[in-house]
Amino acid sequence: MKKTLFPALSLVLLFWNTAFTAEETVYLTNGEWPPYYGENLPHYGFDSHIVTEAFALEGVKVVYKFYPWARALYMSQTGESDGGVGWGDGAEYLKDHYISEVTSTYSLVFFHRKDHPFDWKTYNDLKGLRVGLTIAYDYPEELKTMETKGEIKAERVPKDEQNFRKLLAGRIDIFPDDAVVGLSQMKQMFTPDQTAQIVCHKTVLSTRTLHLLLSKKKERNARLIKMFDEGLKGLKQNGTYDAIQQAVKREEYNPK
Repeated sequence: MKKTLFPALSLVLLFWNTAFTAEETVYLTNGEWPPYYGENLPHYGFDSHIVTEAFALEGVKVVYKFYPWARALYMSQTGESDGGVGWGDGAEYLKDHYISEVTSTYSLVFFHRKDHPFDWKTYNDLKGLRVGLTIAYDYPEELKTMETKGEIKAERVPKDEQNFRKLLAGRIDIFPDDAVVGLSQMKQMFTPDQTAQIVCHKTVLSTRTLHLLLSKKKERNARLIKMFDEGLKGLKQNGTYDAIQQAVKREEYNPK
């Protein structure tokens, strides 16, 4: 009897300990928007790093898969992935997702060719312009309304890089992007002389927030979003969040 009882008891205890100490894994979509996100960046970009570390405080491991942004959002909506990083908190996301607290903020400005005079103060100043936009991106409502009404000549493409190439070629007049992101993208694509041909306007189009989205198709995500927000809170309290922000200023997440 002793020969069978103790091995069996040991197996039960091993299973019990494994069940309650095993790391949970969440599978998230991601995309290219350096230095915030990028498959070849340190820690997959600084906002990805924030998400990873916030989940880690709650005992959750993150695995990222990289796709074009429109595909990434679709996979999150349908539950093909657990969710995705790099999204806003608009009503269009709330239907299919649990939305986290703010992970990062960014400001949109208009890029234009240096030899193409451009100035603006109100949205009316944009009427008639050829505006490059990126598919699935979250733009200000005023800009989207102008696009719908045909007040701007909006052209949407899958990637920011395509918009910068169109801007350099003079096929669009302006393109909204984060100033730091835009400069980083152009440095990867263009020669220094080409990059110098494109500048950004000093007026901020809008300041936006970034969030983690977790799909409502996955039952556990109602719990995971609460865990993530707790981890994000802890990240700010223990100084890690500020340390990451300082590393951003030192360009430690920029493409090499």
